[in-house]
This record gives sequence, structure tokens and C-alpha cells, in this order.
Amino acid sequence: MESISSHAVQSLMNYLSIVGLSRDDCLDAIGVTQAELNRKNLIDIQKYENLYCFAESRLNDRSIGFNYGQHIEPSRWGVLGEIAYTSSTLEQALQSQRQYQSIVGSSGNPSFSVEKQSIILTWSPSGRYNYHIAEELLTSWVAFARRMTATHLSPERVWFFHELASAERKHQYEAYFGCPVIFSEMGRPNTIGLSMPKDVIGIPCTTARPELNRTLKVYADSLMSQYSINNSVSVAKDYIASKLPNEVPSLDQLAATLSISERTLQRRLMEFDSTFKQLVDEVKCDIALHYLVNTKLSFQHISDLLNFSEQSAFSRAVKRWTGNSPVAYRQKYQTFVT
Repeated sequence: MESISSHAVQSLMNYLSIVGLSRDDCLDAIGVTQAELNRKNLIDIQKYENLYCFAESRLNDRSIGFNYGQHIEPSRWGVLGEIAYTSSTLEQALQSQRQYQSIVGSSGNPSFSVEKQSIILTWSPSGRYNYHIAEELLTSWVAFARRMTATHLSPERVWFFHELASAERKHQYEAYFGCPVIFSEMGRPNTIGLSMPKDVIGIPCTTARPELNRTLKVYADSLMSQYSINNSVSVAKDYIASKLPNEVPSLDQLAATLSISERTLQRRLMEFDSTFKQLVDEVKCDIALHYLVNTKLSFQHISDLLNFSEQSAFSRAVKRWTGNSPVAYRQKYQTFVT
């Protein structure tokens, strides 16, 4: 089941109440009680989508996600939002998002990569594509970056998979983002994203609070440990991905991070018919295929990012995963937008 943090539902309801919708009506529309939201659990993503549908029908507005995204507070993502907001740079914030994403749900897969002089940020949903959520996410990413750096930075390009309901409103999106905005981007199915100058992620954040950031990460680590009881595979994959390319993490490192013994971790993974070695291989496969399809990074660069001993080892791994060489796989599936 795809899920989302109850913080996100609370935050959207707060916004909808400001624009005129009754909180009780919103709760009734999605079949959730305030008590359930207050427990700070993960909520079925379908309820979040239903809340957007309810709001659209009542307000007759297909741009709710776009408008809401401009006003989102860090609390929308719970502790992850606060960690990002108190980071020293945007790069540190992005790294934290990747490391702690699982504690705010499993609604989608964010990623970022370097392409020449640009940073490419993308997001693809775990389930079906929802245009309200897509617009909310990209708009809030830019809003956060501007607030954190106290600048009016603009992406180089923004793209969505869905069509714009009203073509004459496109100028509103481009005015906000300050760059070309592409709708109906078929090159990357179900994926949204933006590119921005590489040097942007190194800009010092005026909202940085290093001591608070460290404290929040300790708390997030404890949440990751609790979450891992029933989601060991997801947590393990997130941890492995967060450590690459600096190192290929070990089983004992993950166990120590989760504050459990190696034997307990192995037992939990076995419940999912998996091993730590298999998970490392799966994470490398997922990231490698993403880079091959969505970027123009050289094979040597991808090999280095995934900590392969040499490029030939990377090539053999791609052949084992896909039955194709890296060259053949890229030629067959590449969808990177130039």
C-alpha cells in the first residue's frame, strides 16, 4: 500500500480551511477522524488523493496543488521537513530527503543526479500519477529552496507528465517558476522534474541551524528504527542508497544504524525472502538503470557512483540484470530530455 505521512494530510487540510473548506467536511470526504490523524501514523495515499479530488470539486479549481505548494510549511513533511529546512546547504537537504524519505511514506521515489552543469531532480509515484500531488511537490521544492537561501532562484526547466487543463494558464506557472514549464512530457512516463544550475545546491542556507539539525537527525534515526520493524527491506534499501557512492555499506553498519543486532536484521530480511547482499545488488540495479535511461552520464561515471571496482564489473552487472550491455540498454530505453 502506498502511504503518506499524516502530517501531509493535516497540512493540506489546514490550507483548505484557509481557502474556505470546512475541516469536518474534509475529514468526512476521506473517511478519516481527527483522532486518527493525531496519532501521526502513515495514511493510505488514496485518502490524500481523495482529499484533493474533494477540494477540486468544491472549489472548481484544478490548480490547488500548484497554489498550495507555494505556501507549504516544513511541518508538511514532519521531522524530515524540519531536517531539510535546518540544513546548511540545499545539497545537504537533498541528501537528507533521500536518507529519511521512508519515514514520511512510500508515495513516490525522489532522485537527483548531475548532468554537466545542471542538477536534475525527479520524482515518480509508487502508484498512479496524480497531477495535484505532482504540482504540489515541484512547486514546494522551489518555494522551499527560495525560502532557505533567501534568494529568488529559478530552475532552468520544469516538466510535468500531465496535460495543463487550461492552456492560457501556462503563463502563471512560468511566471512562478521563472523558466519554461513543459506539460505532457512523454519522454519520462509518470515522472516530473526540474533542472537547475549545479552551483545552486552549494548556496549557504539562511535557515541553517546545525545543532538542531543534528538533534533532528538523531530523532529521525530512531523513527527509522521503529519503522524498520515491519519495513526492514524498505529501510535497508534507503540506507544503502544513502551511502552510495562513498561506500558499499555492510550489514553490521545497517544493524548499528537501526540499533538492532545483525542476527535480528538478518532474520527480518529473511521474512521477506531476502538477504543484505541481494538488497545491495537490487539498489545498485535500480540506480544504474535510472542513470542509463534518464541521464547522459558516462558508464565510467555511473560505475564510480555505484562503487564498482572497475567499469568492466559494472558492464557485467548490467548484462546480468537486463540481458543487455550498458550501450544496448541505453540505446533501447533512454528517455533523457535534452
